[in-house]
Amino acid sequence: MSAGTYTVSLVVNGPGGTDNFICPACVTISTPPPYRLRAQSTSVALLETTQISIALDHNSSGETVQAWSYGLCHDESSLECLSAADGLGLSDINNGAEPDFSLTRLETNGFTAGVVISFSSSASLPMVNDLEINVATYTGIQEGTTSLQFCNSLGTPNIAVVIVADTISHTPVTVPGEVTVTSAP
Repeated sequence: MSAGTYTVSLVVNGPGGTDNFICPACVTISTPPPYRLRAQSTSVALLETTQISIALDHNSSGETVQAWSYGLCHDESSLECLSAADGLGLSDINNGAEPDFSLTRLETNGFTAGVVISFSSSASLPMVNDLEINVATYTGIQEGTTSLQFCNSLGTPNIAVVIVADTISHTPVTVPGEVTVTSAP
């Protein structure tokens, strides 16, 4: 179905007769953004650990993704990031192999990640949704709800939130995650 606004018609037939209802401009279908990074939302008990997946959506027809980088920030009084690693989506992204370059680095209030699929440009990422690019493990250290925000303020120098497609840098749409730290069981 193409992006746009659509009219919905409902026709009901039964023993008492037939009736119909028309709802003009009732359903709107939007075009997905060309590039999107999403952090998973979850809950965790106080002083317990949980894993968060980071996913990449690539919806730009005719373009292929060669690389990306981002920072994922959190409130250090609510969460502690214990580790960040490549997600399952990277295991065979480079013609059946792992990417030529992949680096995750823990920071005080988050982590950074950067990937180059292939230095020789022999592999790139076609259109895909829900590609798990990283998995991070967090401990809940203070009760309450806190967010995981994509950010350009981590690392030295700062790591930009960017996706490289057809050798052009693009700023993706970002969808933050939310972690609720509950009381210990």
